[in-house]
Amino acid sequence: MDNTTGYDRGSMGDLEHLRFDPPPDPDLEIPEDVDHPVLPIRYTAAAALDHLRQAIAAADSQREELAGAGDIDSLAIGLVGFRLLVRDLRTLADATEDDLSRIMGEQGERRIDIDHVGTFERKRSTSRTAWQTEDLARRLVRDALERGDLNHPDDVTALLLRHASISGWRVTTLREDGIDPSEWCAENVEDYSIKHTPPGGAAK
Repeated sequence: MDNTTGYDRGSMGDLEHLRFDPPPDPDLEIPEDVDHPVLPIRYTAAAALDHLRQAIAAADSQREELAGAGDIDSLAIGLVGFRLLVRDLRTLADATEDDLSRIMGEQGERRIDIDHVGTFERKRSTSRTAWQTEDLARRLVRDALERGDLNHPDDVTALLLRHASISGWRVTTLREDGIDPSEWCAENVEDYSIKHTPPGGAAK
């Protein structure tokens, strides 16, 4: 714990890195020389997240009591409330992701690294339609013939299955073979999303 701020760095696997013990005074100013690991998140916002997590923990304890008492009416009412809360939290998370993505785009940032929090990458979501399937298949077969990769009819089947699936062409495999997918279909940028990779952890 940082004795200057009361900040519990905790585990980085979830929201533990936003925990304050005790929660800080909302009007407390952070000294410039304090190494605060979540600078992009204002002190009061981090404290609010901590209060929310505490409320969820308290609600979970109450859920266990209601379940033990067989109170199905209260559990049913609680379920409705929790589903509404999940919807609201998803809306808030989506709006936050949109804001982060938009600002990173405006500032020309494709990737940012935040100490103790992880890496954030701005990823483009692209839809691909109107594939020139027959022409692309012929191109793949021609290239394979030139390389001497086709020695049996089954080799053609294996070649096509490697580059395509029931849902469509495998763009990563096409790129590995030097084929630009955008030259064989119509591409439309649908949206951008944020990929978060915690320190030493898997992407989220």
